[in-house]
Amino acid sequence: MPTFAPGTLDTEKVIVKTFTLNPVQNAGTYDIATATSGDIWIRAAKVYTGTAITGLTSIAIQTNMTSPTSLMTSTEGLLAGLTADKVITTAFSGPTLLSSTKKLQYTIVGTGSAGTMKLVVEYMKTVAGADLV
Repeated sequence: MPTFAPGTLDTEKVIVKTFTLNPVQNAGTYDIATATSGDIWIRAAKVYTGTAITGLTSIAIQTNMTSPTSLMTSTEGLLAGLTADKVITTAFSGPTLLSSTKKLQYTIVGTGSAGTMKLVVEYMKTVAGADLV
């Protein structure tokens, strides 16, 4: 006799996505991802440098909420700590809510000339169909 095993609801799944940040840009704030079709519950976030970042002063990662949440401060993202093949230690303790239509962004101080960086985010959808894109 066949057995029935219902699938996990959309809002019960833990999702992990990796976003590439481009540190080789002029000073400014750039978008990483947007919460779409509902709120996102960010459980954890880690920052990784692949190749050493050069040329800039610092990088910070934050939300654009009315009361922003910092995932990596500009002090944590100082150039001296952006060495190759490193997971950057940040004070972000999570979790935090990213409201629908709000963004994860990064801010560069100075002008980057080389390097690669990724942000790995572990999150859950608060309603079916929501996503971080």
